[in-house]
Amino acid sequence: MEIGRLSSTKGGPAGARKSGGVWHDLTNEERRFLEEAVKKMIRRAAEKAHDPDADLPKISQSDLPPI
Repeated sequence: MEIGRLSSTKGGPAGARKSGGVWHDLTNEERRFLEEAVKKMIRRAAEKAHDPDADLPKISQSDLPPI
């Protein structure tokens, strides 16, 4: 998924998780995509914690802003 690719290969000097990403800054669209994706994952974790038996739809690429 895009989250893994972006967070592993980009980020710039201040935000890269891995050394290769230090030289590649995120675009505004990529940064927005990651921020929205993290918000949705946090919300989903809370929904699941509230009701572990809930049948929740998968979060898909179409639920997130374009890159």
